[in-house]
Amino acid sequence: MAIFKLHNYTRYNTSDLLALLDSVEACVHATRVVKPGNVRIYGMLERYWPEIHVLYRKSGESNERVSSGLRETFPVLLIVRPEDLYDSPLSALASTVGVATVPEPVRDDIAERLFDFYSTGNASTSWRVKRGLFESWKKHRDAGPPGGLAIRIENNNQESESKADKKRWSDRKRVSRAVRKTAWAVASIRRNMKLVERGILDLTKVEAVLSPTERDIHVAVSAFINQHAALEKAVETLYPQEE
Repeated sequence: MAIFKLHNYTRYNTSDLLALLDSVEACVHATRVVKPGNVRIYGMLERYWPEIHVLYRKSGESNERVSSGLRETFPVLLIVRPEDLYDSPLSALASTVGVATVPEPVRDDIAERLFDFYSTGNASTSWRVKRGLFESWKKHRDAGPPGGLAIRIENNNQESESKADKKRWSDRKRVSRAVRKTAWAVASIRRNMKLVERGILDLTKVEAVLSPTERDIHVAVSAFINQHAALEKAVETLYPQEE
């Protein structure tokens, strides 16, 4: 069972996409702890929200039939529309015989992109690790039954975005921006916090001679330092340092 929830707004069969995602995750799990990855936003590493949105890729953007990206903090898998999967009308016509499925090269492109959504360790070399994981996945795929992990093409989109969905994405967007601003603010006062900590250390050394007002300052600043440490820890959870 994949750690990601899948929202599929395309005609590609959801169960088949989930089966492909499960096979990718099993490959990741064979060598490392399975967890969502990070994405760099405005110079910070931000964790994904564990819900993958499968959407159609806009035509004319590039020659790629599959790409991955981010919808605020949601990972996004972008696939061209079924009618744009094939290089020629003849190939498209041949695909309609029997159950229409995604061409195997495109299926493999989808699998390779799914590896982007998992943590692979060092952010600066993760593409090498992901490529190695993808090659391992291909070997496992070749050892499976012929036609395994096929992705069927349905007549209608698997899901449609309701008003509630759109409001939820909008709310998450607001949350993401607010938390990001807070993280920037925390980072901006980090240097000054060192001065505050030095000051409270000096006050502690002479605590016996502090006046009542100075004692109040000592207590308040000590509480502020503890609260700031808790805030730093929370920010680190959302914006981890590179491994």
